[in-house]
Amino acid sequence: MNTKYVKVSTADRLPEESKHYITLNSQGQPQVSFYDNLEFVSYFKPVYWLEEKPDYDDEVIRVLQKCYDELLLAAEKGNYPDSFLEENGGSGLSEISNLITKIKES
Repeated sequence: MNTKYVKVSTADRLPEESKHYITLNSQGQPQVSFYDNLEFVSYFKPVYWLEEKPDYDDEVIRVLQKCYDELLLAAEKGNYPDSFLEENGGSGLSEISNLITKIKES
């Protein structure tokens, strides 16, 4: 699993765990600061800190691609749900395809 970082304002929320974090000062300069469960210990006071979050993009793309492939196979066999057929007002395959593209580009 990959990791992504989310910028969190120190005014909104502080970390739950005491450890070193990548932070940004008021000029937007990155620095490494230690959080001691009360405050950040750093030469310049951090305005933001970067929180690690799991990144599930690859897994979501894999599942969506599997759904897309299964629906395409069902369409070829004539077992395609009418609600997904574009001629019936549905847009199932194109919606899945667009979502896969959006996730890959983000």
